[in-house]
Amino acid sequence: MKRHVRSRAPMRLSFGGGGTEIPPFVNQFGGSTLSATIAVYARTSIELNEMKTIDFFSLDRGIHQRFSTKDFKNPDFSKIDNNLRLPFACVWYVIERTEAEFAGGLTLKTSSDAPQGSGLGASSVLTVSILRALDEFFGFHWSKTELAEIAFHIERETLKLSGGMQDHFAAAFGGCNFIEYHPNGKVSVEPIDLNENFKRELESSLISIYTGTSRESAHIIEDQQSAMANRDQTTIESLIRMKEIAIEMRRSIRKEDIKALGGQLHDSWNLKKSTSRLITNQGIDILYERARELGAYGGKIAGAGGGGYLILLASPENRSQIVSNLVKDDMVVLPVVLTGVGAEAWEVKN
Repeated sequence: MKRHVRSRAPMRLSFGGGGTEIPPFVNQFGGSTLSATIAVYARTSIELNEMKTIDFFSLDRGIHQRFSTKDFKNPDFSKIDNNLRLPFACVWYVIERTEAEFAGGLTLKTSSDAPQGSGLGASSVLTVSILRALDEFFGFHWSKTELAEIAFHIERETLKLSGGMQDHFAAAFGGCNFIEYHPNGKVSVEPIDLNENFKRELESSLISIYTGTSRESAHIIEDQQSAMANRDQTTIESLIRMKEIAIEMRRSIRKEDIKALGGQLHDSWNLKKSTSRLITNQGIDILYERARELGAYGGKIAGAGGGGYLILLASPENRSQIVSNLVKDDMVVLPVVLTGVGAEAWEVKN
């Protein structure tokens, strides 16, 4: 056991296939996603304390809650602050599944570079960050796959939060990845190496604009799941085609064809909108159409939709024109820097 560690896990831009890895669709058809991680992080700090308590801090929310080890025996998650349920559940998992012994108290602090509801996978990435810190702290030596699988289990099974699994794998592995989700529950991760020149060109072609509104992804996902459960043919056919487009996007990335990738992004966005009435709204549609008029190849709302970041692909020569015409007072342009490193942790020497 170490005395003090820190960790960080990268968030991701999902280019295609998002939603195809979510039950019940994935259980029948399997899913495919293409994503790349960016230098925007969820961060965790864990250190021993002398209080013999387990303290959780959400630094960006200004929230603190203290527990004793007894509180981790058959816990009632409804009594825990909503912003601290993820770190609590991660520590509970460690206590229950690994029989880790605490030599003293524990202080766990979290923060995120992006807000929940941004569409960048913030909550899932935070779970991966917390687990990576716990892994380093106790010396479990979990593999990247194990890290992603445990994070998925905690969010989807322990806490019953709606969603898929692409964010956990993207954050654990890092880089540009084509990920396949098999009906039997297995996941295959295929890294796609980007040479430095193409990486720079892709970064220069990506525009990420925070729309000024966040959204609750669970409601959108639950709406999609309801449509699938009711065998809505439009939703099923759209998701099947989105899965195919993710495969086509992999080909475009390998060929370093950004314009083709942008067109596929546009096609996938139009299909995604047909899977739930909550994915878009009039404001988003106007913003996106204006971007297309200004020369954007294609784009989408990041994550489940409904708000958060508008992701666009355009020629670097059109970048300034698009940004200056779209960005209003309550919007922020996020510089896109791709990273090939997944969740990482290190010991702090006090």
